[in-house]
Amino acid sequence: MDPQVQHLLSLSCIRSRSQTVALLAESNQLSHFTLHLDKLDSAVDFVAATITRDFGPDKFHAIPPHGRWQHFEVGGVPRVERLLEAWRRDGVDEKEVTRRLVDLFFVSVLLDAGAGDEWRYKELETGEVYERSEGIAVASLHMFEELAFAAVEGEGKGVPVADGM
Repeated sequence: MDPQVQHLLSLSCIRSRSQTVALLAESNQLSHFTLHLDKLDSAVDFVAATITRDFGPDKFHAIPPHGRWQHFEVGGVPRVERLLEAWRRDGVDEKEVTRRLVDLFFVSVLLDAGAGDEWRYKELETGEVYERSEGIAVASLHMFEELAFAAVEGEGKGVPVADGM
C-alpha cells in the first residue's frame, strides 16, 4: 500500500485530524458548524432520556444495532448470509468476499442518499414492500446480485421491478 495512504488510514492520523477539527470548532473557525459546549450536558441528558424511554433503565446494552447490514436483513431474511454462503460455495476466497461486501455496502449506501419518503420496493422473492433505507438496501442487494453495477454486463436475470421509482 502507498505509504501516504497507509498513513492517512492510521489511527494516529485519524486522531490528529480529529484533534485539528476539534480545535477549529472550539475556536469557532468551522464554516458550517458551531460548537456549543455549554449545551453538551443537555444533549447528553436528552439522548440518555430517549434511550431510557425506549429501552428502559439500565438497558443501554439492549439497543439494537442500526446500519446497512440490518437494512439488508429486513423482515428477518438473512440475505447477506445467503450471499456469503453462495460465494463460499463457489470457492470465493475471504479476501474477495470482503471486496465484494465493500462494493455492495458502498453502492447501497450511496444510493440511499435522498431516496425520500415515498420510494418503496416490492421484493419479488417475499412479496413484501419495503420503504426508505430498508427498501433501498434490499433493492440494491438484488441489483448487485444481478450484476447491475458491474463494469461488464453479466448474464443476470434482469433488475427486479421497484415501485415508486
